Amino acid sequence: MQNLVFLNLRETSISVLTPCIQNLKKLSVLMFDRNGSYEIFKQIPIPIEHLIKLGNLSVLYLQHSKFKELDKDFGRLVNLRVIDFTCTKIDIIRSKVFSSLKNLEVLYMHTSFDHWKANNDEDVDCMAFEELSTLENLYELRVDITNKDIISDKYKVIQNFLSFKHFSIRSGFGYLSSHMSMDINYLVLDQNIENIAQWLKLLLIKTKKLLMVVDCQHSVNALINPDFENDIHNLEFLMIDNSSNYKNAIQAFECMCAPEECPYNMKVQWASMEIIHVLYCPNWKPRLIFGQQSVPALQAFYCKKEWLEQLNWDDKDKKKQNQSVHLEISKN
Repeated sequence: MQNLVFLNLRETSISVLTPCIQNLKKLSVLMFDRNGSYEIFKQIPIPIEHLIKLGNLSVLYLQHSKFKELDKDFGRLVNLRVIDFTCTKIDIIRSKVFSSLKNLEVLYMHTSFDHWKANNDEDVDCMAFEELSTLENLYELRVDITNKDIISDKYKVIQNFLSFKHFSIRSGFGYLSSHMSMDINYLVLDQNIENIAQWLKLLLIKTKKLLMVVDCQHSVNALINPDFENDIHNLEFLMIDNSSNYKNAIQAFECMCAPEECPYNMKVQWASMEIIHVLYCPNWKPRLIFGQQSVPALQAFYCKKEWLEQLNWDDKDKKKQNQSVHLEISKN
């Protein structure tokens, strides 16, 4: 047992990591999930001292558990490349803990820890979101953010997450896909943000496939505005989903229509856009839709048949071309 390098305790009746686990000095992969266990309802914290002795750990999959605190001792696990704390409640993460994990490549923390500080200069011994930007090998992040300052354009970070390839960023907790794909990036904004932060803009610029949930007018304007008009032109796939009051989102799509109809005379062109989904947006009734010049590569536009029939088209040829495709799709 002392030579064990891979330990998977998921889907077992084991609900507690006992002290003997620290004897597995060569352990490289530890997978543990309390989901479905009676112990999850008791929320018994996992003692951090059981983990910090596992210096060879490179993959830590720890879901539906609880930590009272992640302190500097956790930062000693410098070989960690993958951390999955999804649905593991963490009361506090101390400053400069994650910034010690220089080899970290993947970090999943949805429904885990969300009260990040904006910057390390704040007089609170709690992890700052900017620490994640110093991890040069981190290419995939799933995280919740309740601090509005981190999303706003006033927020500056050191490295702007230049290494990121895949992300799921939620500023609210009303939506999370149950089938998250590495092929699609996710952005959920339900806070009134007039202009999004530069680090988030840079992520969107690199994005080709995006599932976006935006539930308020300011956040729509933050994504499509005069200063950001052509920065997301690489998008090939856009899904807008799960919105109960989406009337204000019309502005985002008016930007792709005739310039004289656009707010601020914006001329957004999505030359690479191939597929658009509009799902569960019953109150969204836009007057305009895409013209030939704005989405020339569009192959499919998925939406409800009833919703489609209410649209008005400036380009009659484009209407015939797309409506035949959309009506066929809507029957499925």
